[in-house]
Amino acid sequence: MSESFDTLAAAEALAAAGVDPAQAKAHAAQLQAAAHAAEPVTQDQMNSALARQEFRLVRWMLIIGGAVVAAVKLIP
Repeated sequence: MSESFDTLAAAEALAAAGVDPAQAKAHAAQLQAAAHAAEPVTQDQMNSALARQEFRLVRWMLIIGGAVVAAVKLIP
């Protein structure tokens, strides 16, 4: 990631918002680590994840729908 994260500015902003300065520094360090660890997601990765979620949703809808139909058929 070519962009830099200004931990001093983040810590100062957190401290100005009322966060303890030691905690603000720790939060800023973790934010920097998270910003540098993150990788951009491609459109293909997003589409693949969305397709998996849609499949899971449809599967559960069919399971629940089948259970409802079976329960209704069991009612005299």
